[in-house]
Amino acid sequence: MNIPAVTVLMTAYNAEAYLVEAVESILAQTFTDFEFLIIDDASTDKTLDILKEYARQDARIRLFRNEQNMKIAASLNKGLALAAAPLIARMDADDVSFPNRLEKQFAFMQEHSDITVCGTALSIYDAPDEIWTPPTEHGAIRAKLLFGSCVWHPTTMYRKEVISIYAGGYDPSLPPAEDYDLWARLSMKSSVRFANLPEILFRYRIYRVADEYKKYSELKQQMANLVRRKLLRNIGLLPTDKEFSAHFDLAMGRTLSNKIFRFSDMWACKKWLSKLYTAAINAEELVYERETLKSEMKSRWKMLCKHSSEGTVFCLIYFCSEFHDFSFELFARLLKRTAKNILKRILKSILPVELQKKLRQQQKNLREIRICNNKKRQVISLIPALTPLKNNNVPQYIVSLTSYGKRLAKTAPYAIITLLNQTVKPDRIILWVANEDKKDIPVVMNKLIAKGLEIRFCDDIKSYKKLIPALEAFPNDYIITADDDIYYPENWFANLLSKHKENPKKIICHRAHRIKVDENRRLLPYTEWEGCINEGQSESIFPTGGAGNLYPPQCFHQDIAKRELFMKLAPQADDIWFWAMAVTNKEYFNEENPYVIIKNGYSHNLQSIDTTHEKKGDTLYNYNCLQGGNDEQLNSVIEWYPQIKDILKKITLEVF
Repeated sequence: MNIPAVTVLMTAYNAEAYLVEAVESILAQTFTDFEFLIIDDASTDKTLDILKEYARQDARIRLFRNEQNMKIAASLNKGLALAAAPLIARMDADDVSFPNRLEKQFAFMQEHSDITVCGTALSIYDAPDEIWTPPTEHGAIRAKLLFGSCVWHPTTMYRKEVISIYAGGYDPSLPPAEDYDLWARLSMKSSVRFANLPEILFRYRIYRVADEYKKYSELKQQMANLVRRKLLRNIGLLPTDKEFSAHFDLAMGRTLSNKIFRFSDMWACKKWLSKLYTAAINAEELVYERETLKSEMKSRWKMLCKHSSEGTVFCLIYFCSEFHDFSFELFARLLKRTAKNILKRILKSILPVELQKKLRQQQKNLREIRICNNKKRQVISLIPALTPLKNNNVPQYIVSLTSYGKRLAKTAPYAIITLLNQTVKPDRIILWVANEDKKDIPVVMNKLIAKGLEIRFCDDIKSYKKLIPALEAFPNDYIITADDDIYYPENWFANLLSKHKENPKKIICHRAHRIKVDENRRLLPYTEWEGCINEGQSESIFPTGGAGNLYPPQCFHQDIAKRELFMKLAPQADDIWFWAMAVTNKEYFNEENPYVIIKNGYSHNLQSIDTTHEKKGDTLYNYNCLQGGNDEQLNSVIEWYPQIKDILKKITLEVF
């Protein structure tokens, strides 16, 4: 048996909700010389069944199961004992590794034999704009570890032998800070060196359910405080309660927004920093790098002073510490903030109320424009790191969308970049453009074509271009529709694919409304339907296309592509036509409901690309929703296909 270069080590406990995406992200790595060692920690849901199916399909997976729940630290220690490779890459069962993560980290570890642990930058799963950028150099990492972990556990690749020799594995008594404790113990050894790659190679999931998150955070900080005290003892410090409170304030920084800082609190932090610095640079066994440590302390002192209060007294305290950076920039910021507050009071006292409202609205509009442009710049910056689509599956999963006119430059490229930036990628992404709009295609599309985008031309059938041409060109493939004016999260396609594997013959949708009827069994107006339902399988489901739908082959009625008919019955409402063509296809679905909604899918708060303008009178939204266009077109379609009325009767019987 050949020894793999890397062991990817993952534990899983009741992880069925996000497991498929996590596993798929590892199996799709560009680096392939690895074993995937998975410890199921006595799960009680479908986790083990899902993992068994993957293990059956991919020989790189080695699956083990704990007879009883051992928790993560003990399970990881078990995994370390079973791992065959000299390098361990950590992975969590609810996160996502970018396709080139292992390739980048393995190359780095090969080139830097002195490095024991290598992490990466990451982005937050449900907030892609939230980026966690770690320090990259050993000295800076070690200085930060005095205050908290800056090597994010599931992103790491480390040398198994060094971990075993110098740390003996994870401490099961310190969950959920077992990783911080491991890094702390390793940082006390002179032969152990850390590094972080600055590239974003990981998508990390945070659970912010109020009560659960609060309890978890409190427990984690309790355990982390034990680790912090251990690090302080290592440099000869036994802080008093007041001193450790100051250390904790410096460690937490801007997250202590609810704490009211008194002058004595700030002064205690100032004194503690001086004491900590002196002890660290004079430690007997392992001295900290003087300039690196000083830089870290300057950063924390500045952050604390900046975010603890808006009072000028705290800004002045900043300059009393040896860890300040005297600069005119900081003084200018203080003066600007003070002048701004004074100007606000003056204007409030002399300007008419209506004029104040107009000024506030103008400020709001300018902020929206800045936010919109910043987001676009961030998305454009993703292009160089995009990996090309492979286009090698049969049947294929094809994302299909359309655009026109100014939107081809204003919004479409940004939507397409987010579609190319998926953690699990489709086989193809096709943009359908009307022949007369060829001239409006922007130059940036050439860069996206190099990453796998295809642009095809067709007759102008309005919004129907997103699906009809794809159905005709690829009758045996899976078509996923998207819009040209929405940012799509990186798990968008993975969630569709995961739900599709559970329901291979169904139409999978991120977003749907629930059809409603009145007591006389007549359709209520479209605007009164229940919007963005979370889940369900019922005749009342009405999918909406913008958030994304996955259509299996042959799922539509034979009339689906009759252009004259759909342009007559529903010229402005492709969603209505696609819905009617699915629910009337009894040959494919029999008497079953065609649709499955992704629970907690991309349904609420869709991120529009251009948020800086109001909906104009000629938009589809205004016509279909505000002027009753959807109701008119629904009635036209139902009259043409009277069998839909039988379906609506089932809804009536179900509701009443």
